[in-house]
Amino acid sequence: MKFSSEQNEVLNTKGSLILSAGAGAGKTFIVVEYLIKYFTDLLDEHKNQSLDDYVKEELRLLCVVTFTKRATLELKERIEKKLQVLKEEDKRFQSIYKNINYLFVGTIHALCLKVLKDKNILRHDQELVSEVAIKRKILNLTREGINILEKNRAVFDFNEKALVETLFSIFNDATQRMNYKDDDLKGHKDYIEMFFLKNTFEIIDKIDDPKKAWEKQLNTLLPILKEEKVLKKFDLLNEFFKQRASNPRGADDISENVEVFFKDLKKFKENFKAFSQIIEDFKNNKENYEVFHNGLVSIFSYIEKNYFKDHTISYADIEYLMSVTEENISLSLKKIIVDEFQDTSAIQTEVIKKLSPHPESYFFVGDKKQAIYGFRGGDVRVFSKEEKNIKNLSLTQNFRSQKKIVDFNNNLFSSLLDFKNTSQTTDSEGGEVSFYDTHSLPEKANSNSLRKIEAMILGDLLNASMKKSENETYAVLYKSLTGVNALIEVLLDKKIPFMAELKINYSDEPLLEILMHLLSMCLASENESIEIDKCLYFSNGILFHFGCKEKLDLRDIEKFKENILLHGVYFSFCDLLASKKISVSDYRSNLFIIKEICFLFKNNKSEIFHFLNSSRSQKIKIGIKKDVHHRYVELLSIHSSKGLEFDWVGVADLHHTNQVAKFSELSLGSISAFRFKDFKSYDFKTPQYFFNLEDKKKKELDEDKRLFYVASTRAKKTLNFVCFDEVSIGKKPSWADYLKMALLNKKTEKIKVTEKSDSSIKQPFIKYDLGIREKKENLSFIGCDVSVSSLSKLEFCPHYFYLSEVLKIQDNDLREIKLFPDFKEKEKKSSLKRGNSIHFELEKYFKDGIKNNNSKHKNEVDFVIEEFSKLQSSRVFSEQEMKFSYKQFMVSGIIDLLIIDDSKKEVFIWDYKTGDIADHKEMYIAQLKTYLYGVSQVFNLDNYKLNASLILIDERKKIDFKESIDDLDKFLYELFLKKSSYFSKNLELCNDCTHQNICSK
Repeated sequence: MKFSSEQNEVLNTKGSLILSAGAGAGKTFIVVEYLIKYFTDLLDEHKNQSLDDYVKEELRLLCVVTFTKRATLELKERIEKKLQVLKEEDKRFQSIYKNINYLFVGTIHALCLKVLKDKNILRHDQELVSEVAIKRKILNLTREGINILEKNRAVFDFNEKALVETLFSIFNDATQRMNYKDDDLKGHKDYIEMFFLKNTFEIIDKIDDPKKAWEKQLNTLLPILKEEKVLKKFDLLNEFFKQRASNPRGADDISENVEVFFKDLKKFKENFKAFSQIIEDFKNNKENYEVFHNGLVSIFSYIEKNYFKDHTISYADIEYLMSVTEENISLSLKKIIVDEFQDTSAIQTEVIKKLSPHPESYFFVGDKKQAIYGFRGGDVRVFSKEEKNIKNLSLTQNFRSQKKIVDFNNNLFSSLLDFKNTSQTTDSEGGEVSFYDTHSLPEKANSNSLRKIEAMILGDLLNASMKKSENETYAVLYKSLTGVNALIEVLLDKKIPFMAELKINYSDEPLLEILMHLLSMCLASENESIEIDKCLYFSNGILFHFGCKEKLDLRDIEKFKENILLHGVYFSFCDLLASKKISVSDYRSNLFIIKEICFLFKNNKSEIFHFLNSSRSQKIKIGIKKDVHHRYVELLSIHSSKGLEFDWVGVADLHHTNQVAKFSELSLGSISAFRFKDFKSYDFKTPQYFFNLEDKKKKELDEDKRLFYVASTRAKKTLNFVCFDEVSIGKKPSWADYLKMALLNKKTEKIKVTEKSDSSIKQPFIKYDLGIREKKENLSFIGCDVSVSSLSKLEFCPHYFYLSEVLKIQDNDLREIKLFPDFKEKEKKSSLKRGNSIHFELEKYFKDGIKNNNSKHKNEVDFVIEEFSKLQSSRVFSEQEMKFSYKQFMVSGIIDLLIIDDSKKEVFIWDYKTGDIADHKEMYIAQLKTYLYGVSQVFNLDNYKLNASLILIDERKKIDFKESIDDLDKFLYELFLKKSSYFSKNLELCNDCTHQNICSK
């Protein structure tokens, strides 16, 4: 393969390297080729050792860190495909190919989790939980911390909501948590000195012979600005700005340096006035600030001390534990490759260097212009810092976008972004960049009216383009998903297929809303018949909209109340859904969040209701689709579009600017930077808070520009903007303002739009299908993703699948409410623990070649190894993650052992089982058949013989069977057919079913 000069320099660089790869520069391609070059060098260096043993050892010393799970899957797939070709050309690569699972490719969190487990730093009872659970923990610990305060508890009670949100934000970001130290409040003089250090500008000379008023004022001001005593300077400026104007009026003949001075002075004056008010209040109320500061220190320390006492941890905690651990966690890596390095946080970089301390071992790949994850802790300054210490190279050729798009982005962002070398080149001619406006803009336009008109224009453009069939892929990208609703309405009206990300309120999520109304009815007294009637009306309205013919009535409410006493809120709600034959797709926003909320509040009806009611305005992100077949439009947030490309791109919501909440973070960046309110709602704010907020605004403004860059670089052929000339520039610049300032002479096409009357159903009824509907024949209710283990339950009993996978009622849930059957429970628990232990030992053996000869499971492990030795294998994968498609579904799972014999063209899949499996044998065989089908698809094994085995470890038996691809296809088709009859039951298996006590047999 022929590489460019830039690519050749990257591939031939030894030692550490930081690579700036611009948009469309083939970043993933170069990472794969870098790995292949690394593999080639390893094979060339190999001498006497067994090749397989050598390769395994070397691959363990190499690590690739990705930013997302999606990026991990893509990278693994591309490495696999490249090696498949190379092993045919060079037989040595067969060893790399079959042992590639020894190479770690995954996210930083997956890597940290692996190290924490391997080093036994993580307790065995600790489990990863969602944000809802961590928020609940922070809420409880905050209240406990407030309760132990010796004085001024009332002000913390008054600010509890803001305090909890702030502390959750701190503990949800490892970098913030590490930096949140006990810094003391400074004196007001120190803060005034900080202000003048942070707010400097060039001072001009006095004007000789001043005549105009502004010239005289300028000469009065200049000595004040040069005053060296900060307190005197501050007081003089305060007095000056109160009495005098700072800008010349009607002066056409002023010089350029004077004009620049007054422009800087205007900004300085705005900052000074805001700061002077804060510093005055700080001086006069220092005691109040100190009391709140001490209380904040006490509460934070209390949470720190008690945070890990329970079993719940988050991904941020994983990073934090890696950072603070004093154990040697180095993996002695020879090379660590980090993708999307511009979005790495300071803590993550510290962890990476702990894992791989050798200074020549780093290959960092990224693009500072695409650093858009500051809200997750990403810090572009980390990239800039490493550039000073490591060799820098760049990839400037764009292989994605056509010339006119590349030139447009070069012109716009070379001035907008503060980075050098922003320009790119391309060999691809053509492309189109278009701007659209309208004559139909209302006199008093607001954000909603602008979004509506913009949606109409985009709808017309999409309709015209899709009829021409010139483009294959389409996307409209949004900074804020709030704007998506308007375009969805237009696409539905024009019958344009689409997939959309959407942010909705809790109150718009149908199941959350129905549950809230049910709980409201349960809590209402008999005299509150109006409240009950209203809740029934709203609930039935939602169900009616989704085609559910059966209504809720008072009998359902009574049964729901009775079931709560027996089974708790969650299971009673699931029972109600089943009784009305309501199917639920696998959206995270449906039953998953309901289950978590119910368990967190320990089935307390009142607390659950108040949580749902108070959270109705909170947003949750979901996905919907309409008539998606060959060509459709994707409506995405720009963050979700990162790494993607489309033929046709519309960048929407150009006039929207992010608004900072008036009372958001109670503390910002450090303990001395805080604000709070008293019962009179007076807003106290420390000077340090003022400085930190200014820094934050600057960072957000810079990141906002980079977000615009990411959006504008997704297009391959056509890039479209809707930019209204009549909308004036506001205080905070929008993307439309950037376009107007940079492209003053660019003509825009005026599109005529006609206002359409909105006859859609209004609230509280929901406009979109969010995954709730009445069960109908052949209705796909599983959702887009399903696991192999859950799918196999259809073979056991369709209704068991419905209870355990659709309604998400698991064995442990039944144990909690004492509805788990008595049969063999003690043995089952024991078998599960043994099984996990044996699985772990076998995984260590097949992945790392490590065998524990002192293990109490030695005989069981030896049996599996002995059976394995009978096979001649070329490739072995232990605990292999797999994802494949069947019809419109994605099926995923983990194979215990996958063996591919390329010489004999045979595949073997093994599934280890401990204990007695007689009751579930058919279900386990169904799993193996599903895995066989998936492996044949993922590994392209068209002509291979397909074998599978159940390894009965305790019985020392091996049950083998063979399948053809045609038989497997028929099996899966029949298995998926059972999804349309999930109320049917396999009564022969009822006595062995874990869900028999909640089944309506």
